[in-house]
Formats: sequence, C-alpha cells, structure tokens
Amino acid sequence: MAAALEQHYLIMKVNYGDENRNEEFLKAYPKVPAYPHFFVLDGDGTFLHSQGTAELEEGRGYNEDVFLAFLEKWQPETPPEPTAEASADIELPDAEDVLAEGIERAGAEGKKVLVHLSAPT
Repeated sequence: MAAALEQHYLIMKVNYGDENRNEEFLKAYPKVPAYPHFFVLDGDGTFLHSQGTAELEEGRGYNEDVFLAFLEKWQPETPPEPTAEASADIELPDAEDVLAEGIERAGAEGKKVLVHLSAPT
C-alpha cells in the first residue's frame, strides 16, 4: 500500500480536533460524517471524491485489497515521474496553506492529492 500511495498520491494530513476543527478549510468540501476521512483531489485541487475509512477497514487496520482498489480507482491515468522531492515532508500549521502547497506539488509531480482528516497525533 505504501508504494501505491507514494507513487500516485501526495498525502496531506489535516488534523481535526477540539483545538482546531479547520472549519474554514472543511467548508469547501462535503460534510464529513465521521473521522478519519479522505478527500481525493486532482493535481490542480479539483475535488474528486469523499471517502469514509470504515469501508476500507478490517479489524484494527485497513483491508489491503479494498484499500488498494480505492487507490487504483482514483490514481492518475498517467503515472507520475519520480522526483527527489517526492518524499519530503511539508510541515505548515494552516490547513489551507498545506493544501495550497500540496496542490502545487501534486500538479508538478502528476499526482492526485489525498487529504487525510484525522484527530491530532
């Protein structure tokens, strides 16, 4: 799963919790019924899909086959060219700034953006 994620997606982690609900960020997307949750965005930031994680889970983790099918369904049609910067972490405090940076990188790398909403870790 990690290889499929890294090859086709730029993962943008957005925390949702009592201290920061990222309401301004989230109002641009469909209402989220439960967390964690994924949004799939195209490399230009266009919203493509909203996905609850319950359908992808099995036991205490993800069902690998189901999760891989989800990733394959939404992956870019043309595989991206690998870059040296592809695995660099982006650490920006504001969800909108993080997303803007992620959209820019995803577009440049030919990837989709997978927004992962979860509680702070």
